[in-house]
Amino acid sequence: MTGDSSLPDVDSFPNVPDLANIDLVVTRNQMLDLRAPSVSCLTLVDDPAGEDRRNGHPFYGLGRPADLRFLALGPISANLNIRLAPGPEATTFPIDFFLTDDQGHVSQGEIRNKHVDVRRMSLPRGLSTLELSVKAEDSDPNTVPSFPIVAELDGIELSDIDSHPGK
Repeated sequence: MTGDSSLPDVDSFPNVPDLANIDLVVTRNQMLDLRAPSVSCLTLVDDPAGEDRRNGHPFYGLGRPADLRFLALGPISANLNIRLAPGPEATTFPIDFFLTDDQGHVSQGEIRNKHVDVRRMSLPRGLSTLELSVKAEDSDPNTVPSFPIVAELDGIELSDIDSHPGK
């Protein structure tokens, strides 16, 4: 897989690629050797329009929803760590954020200042997507969406990975 703007749509693959035959994954900002024993899952934010770079590190302005993509080499259970902060156009607090999975299950939290949200996730082998969206708590639901940058995402990572969940 390669990509300089975004990942191919998961739906564009008739089948999930045979992960046993993939050696290297290249994205906009990283290269991973999938044969390394420490690699169990690739994570990336698929939102190049909201991407900004500071000191060589990508930040993502959240107004429009952003896709968080995962390529797990096998089924895993892990802590999903999301670093969030209020954005430059945030005027009211708290800011609600929502994570929606492929099956439509939604979990949510609040952003009041810079923090890390940690939640336990189970990911199947192959490609998975979570949609991350934000909303100012007092915004009028009857107005036309303008997508101001009310929050910033400065990274996601997986920790405490269990590659044998349920055993």
